[in-house]
Amino acid sequence: MRKLSLGAYAKSHRLDFVSDILSLKELTLILGGRADIDDMSSTTLETLQILRVRALSTLGDLSRFPMLSALRVEDQLQLVRLDLTGASLERLWLYNCKRLADLPGLDRQERLREFRASVVALDMNALRDRDWPHTAISINLFSGNKKWNDDAHAQLTGRGLGQKGDLWP
Repeated sequence: MRKLSLGAYAKSHRLDFVSDILSLKELTLILGGRADIDDMSSTTLETLQILRVRALSTLGDLSRFPMLSALRVEDQLQLVRLDLTGASLERLWLYNCKRLADLPGLDRQERLREFRASVVALDMNALRDRDWPHTAISINLFSGNKKWNDDAHAQLTGRGLGQKGDLWP
């Protein structure tokens, strides 16, 4: 099994079985609820999407996914901090994580090509102005202000960071 989507997966059900699926490359957790995904790990997982999982407050240590290159996190209203220290990502999308204010380890993402952040509590000015890795080609930042968004897009495009990113499966 290469792809797995768990929809409305009950928090009473553990996720440790994922490590037994040796061919798994893509996993989507959508809906349902749980405070964390600490019981989940995979040595083969490359793409992880966490979408509208109620009460999720942490993704934990991402080094549990040594092959992870793409992470998409959407509609996680309890997530305040996402520690990227143990990851080596090429793609990172963060959408509607309104309390997300801290991304430790972002500066260590040497392979990052795409980054998108929208409706988050991160310092958007700092993200716009930071030195992105030489691999970065698509940086998209969306605040609640159209003028700021347009200005940020123009600045990032001027720095060679305005390419359109790939779509998610």
